[in-house]
Amino acid sequence: MSTEQQIQLTFFERHQAGLAEVFDTLEVPEAAKTDLDVAVEHTQPWIKGDHGRQGHIFNVATEASDRLYDLYAQFGQRDEVQLPAGQYDEVLMLGGLQAGNRRRLNLLRRAMEDPDVQIDRIALLGGQRYLFPEKEKDDLWDAVEGIGNRGGTWVEHAQRQPADKLWETDGIRLAAIEQLGPMVLKRMDLRLYDISEAPEDPLAGYEFDLNGTPVSLTHTLAVARPNGDKRHTTEACMVDWLERRHPGPEQAATIGFIAANPHIERMGRSSQAMLHANGRDDLQLVVAGSAAPASLGHGFFLGEIARNLYEDQRQLRSQA
Repeated sequence: MSTEQQIQLTFFERHQAGLAEVFDTLEVPEAAKTDLDVAVEHTQPWIKGDHGRQGHIFNVATEASDRLYDLYAQFGQRDEVQLPAGQYDEVLMLGGLQAGNRRRLNLLRRAMEDPDVQIDRIALLGGQRYLFPEKEKDDLWDAVEGIGNRGGTWVEHAQRQPADKLWETDGIRLAAIEQLGPMVLKRMDLRLYDISEAPEDPLAGYEFDLNGTPVSLTHTLAVARPNGDKRHTTEACMVDWLERRHPGPEQAATIGFIAANPHIERMGRSSQAMLHANGRDDLQLVVAGSAAPASLGHGFFLGEIARNLYEDQRQLRSQA
């Protein structure tokens, strides 16, 4: 299902009955069940912090927990969404926590092995966020072990770095080598700058070859966010990719977009909205993503509910 088809009705409209149950459980005011603006106002605190380091405390009673997980599944936030058969001019994979990177790239590998899926080019979207050791260290080194003797000197260099000195971009590169196989570095891109104003992080990205398939890995700089510390965002990564890969003129293309649950719908929506805002409706996203881990806590799902409601509000205001 394309992003355009998914959002003919808003998330709020499609899931109003289930959201009412969520709001009752979280003691959100009654008016939020029928008024989107009220729902957005009272759920925005749910997205404080970061995906792996939530800044909002959720008090979910034990007896309510199983029902909430059932509702998340009804909202489409738990299951895998495979990349449909077809021809893709490019497939994007947006980075995240290292466990998610490995799952997303595993899904991409399976799509590449499917004879009914043709992929001309791959773009991996990373950025300026140091890895969270308490959340990502084990997955990082599991990926390194999975690479084995396919690694090369860069992997050996990465192994010598503390986890909190590696960028999310580095984590994606390791996961890509683990899941997709050795990638031959063709080019490293640096940002242009005045020599007197050298940036702290000049890396712009890499270009690789994967058995004849071009692979780019972008390194998007951190940007200010209203609900957390500076880091790259979905929108910033998409702008970076658009400027590097599709600066114009318009040329219709089908773009696969691989995310991970519980973020799949919201990431696809915000990305397509960014393309629309930049006059690039010629680039159509087909959204897929890996399943949410069974152990994932309520904060991840509730944060995505809040983000989807915000996307609803933004969508409706843009149409007014």
